[in-house]
Amino acid sequence: MQKVYAEKGETFIVIIDEYDVLIREQVGDDEFKPYLGFFNSLFKNAELKPAITLAYLTEILPIMKDMVQSKLNTFDEYNMLRIGSFAEYTGFTTGEAKSLCERYGRDFELCKSWYDGYELEDFEIYNPQAVIKACVTGKFISYWSKTSSYKVVAEKIRMNLAGTKEDVITMMGGERVDVNVKKYDNTMTGFDSKDDVFTYLIHLGYLAYDEKEGQCYIPNREIYNEWEKVVESDENYAETDKIIKASKQLLRDTIAKNEETVASSLDNWHGDVLFVGVNYDVESKKHECKIEKFVKSL
Repeated sequence: MQKVYAEKGETFIVIIDEYDVLIREQVGDDEFKPYLGFFNSLFKNAELKPAITLAYLTEILPIMKDMVQSKLNTFDEYNMLRIGSFAEYTGFTTGEAKSLCERYGRDFELCKSWYDGYELEDFEIYNPQAVIKACVTGKFISYWSKTSSYKVVAEKIRMNLAGTKEDVITMMGGERVDVNVKKYDNTMTGFDSKDDVFTYLIHLGYLAYDEKEGQCYIPNREIYNEWEKVVESDENYAETDKIIKASKQLLRDTIAKNEETVASSLDNWHGDVLFVGVNYDVESKKHECKIEKFVKSL
């Protein structure tokens, strides 16, 4: 790059996609240190600086505070907590998602319940890949697991830091919990509290963040499915998983008008069942349900 600039006088635009991949995979120092050296040679090189007009890096996690920041402290950073003017470009906006649903003849309200929920600045943001797949195939299902794994959540939840379980149960019940996002420094080793865990999951998209209220929550049905996998596979949440399954069965029995079964279930699970709200659309003949909250002993 220095040679081209010296001989031709032409400058470069540097684009690096997912620069943080080695950080997320937590590779060893034998790989990581040369990688840091590479960034140092690009962005801390006084001789090379005039040859670079613009550098644009994409990432999932914020810039690491203990290592990478010294190499990238000249960059303006935009992330899920501070997205600024890039909010409407982070995913599909409501208008874009609605337009696609109309074009393909899909149920927009169903699309909204599955893929909406991220509040960035003044925009509601939808998962773009999921919206496209749902519109093309007509199937409103979880497409998240095709690109990510529930293990990302499971690893952090199993740390079982104080207050984590209670807050997870609250969010699984459709409510929001307070979170302090200012403590998280993305060191990848310093998860000292549930706030660090939840902030990490906000950046990965497994939780959404309400900046005005300082709260996090599970944004939609697609992501809720990923959390269900975690609860189902973690022994710490065995009782929670049992209640979720019992509540779903109660909903099915209610819709099927199995009166005796419903009465028996309410007796058995009194005080521990999830409240489930059910709406019936006469024209479409569809039931829509919303899990409201856990109660009593949980």
